[in-house]
Amino acid sequence: MWGGVLHHVINEHEWIVSIGSTGSNHCHHGPLAENADEEKEWLKKNSKAHSVLRNIIFDRRFLKKIPFYLNARDTGELENFQQQILQYASKRFAYTPPVYRARNRLAAIDHNIHYSRNINKNRHGEIMYKRIYNKKSGRWIASPLKVEKTYPHIRELKKAVIQMRLADEVGMYRPMVLEDSDPRRISANLAPVIPPPVSTLVQEQIARRS
Repeated sequence: MWGGVLHHVINEHEWIVSIGSTGSNHCHHGPLAENADEEKEWLKKNSKAHSVLRNIIFDRRFLKKIPFYLNARDTGELENFQQQILQYASKRFAYTPPVYRARNRLAAIDHNIHYSRNINKNRHGEIMYKRIYNKKSGRWIASPLKVEKTYPHIRELKKAVIQMRLADEVGMYRPMVLEDSDPRRISANLAPVIPPPVSTLVQEQIARRS
């Protein structure tokens, strides 16, 4: 299909010699409109522009990278998940590590449960769309509208919380023990030297001034 671009741009949609190992010798698009020649200007075969395009299409360094481009994936879903985290843990507030971790887990559960939601359709069976402003391109785009979220996990989480609370024999006023990986265990001062007493530091400063 990539090599066939050279033929398509000069209004040749079938050719004799196949390109590549697939044996393809025709364009993969459907029939063109009858007034296609009037709407666009085709390149001339072996013209300067056609020759430059040939060098681009058959550039060896680029062709070696094609498998990477074919297997590349859009980061849109990852960006959606990051937005999901911000809904549960806004940057405008400060959270303790356990609270922040719990909010991230709630965001992950929400994302995973609603990831495969169906596309919303109207009564005629047509896909419904919504408008989204793309900051990168600076323009509005139409995106398929998914069905509303149902949050089926909320009821189960509430049930589990109540059961754990009822089975808890210690209560909520137990001493809090920080986990080994808790960032609050890190010293406020990361100096590699053990700090001396404050009184010693004061005496040294007084001695240096005198």
